[in-house]
Amino acid sequence: MSNFHAHRDNLLSREQAEPLIKPYSTGIQTICLNGLDAANQFGLKIPELRAKMKQRTMSNILNDAIVHEARQFFDGKAGVRQSDEEEMFCVCIENRLAVRFKKSSDDDKTSNVKTHRQMDIASQFLKFPGWEDVTWVSVGYHLTKAGDLIDRIKIICRYFDEYLWQITIYDDTDGDGSVLVFPDVPSTPAPLERKSKVRAQNLKKPDGHG
Repeated sequence: MSNFHAHRDNLLSREQAEPLIKPYSTGIQTICLNGLDAANQFGLKIPELRAKMKQRTMSNILNDAIVHEARQFFDGKAGVRQSDEEEMFCVCIENRLAVRFKKSSDDDKTSNVKTHRQMDIASQFLKFPGWEDVTWVSVGYHLTKAGDLIDRIKIICRYFDEYLWQITIYDDTDGDGSVLVFPDVPSTPAPLERKSKVRAQNLKKPDGHG
């Protein structure tokens, strides 16, 4: 048990993680919001197929779109490495912070199928070559009840089922599109370069479809 406590104590604290995340906070917002726009565009183009899809399918489409945006954003960034080990996309910042993009629930839990790989991440023991001392975090993007908008984005660090820390970098729960910034960042950041916002409309499933 002492080994587990020692491992937990060696993970990055919020204060240590903030300078690693800060340069990419606006980019992470754009990644998630543009990914949602792309997923909504997909649903609008083929509404007859969208109506037949399960929520899990649409969640996968959204995550694929966000991952696509993340690949483009982080490509060529100094100090950032990308990985697709076993079809799980993540980025590693300065060989210290490993970041995944995951849909989050109302209580900020990220959705995962319980595999050995996911358990290794939850326990913070998953290591890739050259990533021996990383702390795993999730970019948790939360959807409104209608599922057509992202209303908050948080960087979440967990150790098994324990929340160690979190950083909110976007909050639109009041509908005003608030962008939360770190204290030493100017209070009026440059506007996000976003694709046009598209709300999913009239995509209710027809009678008889569950």
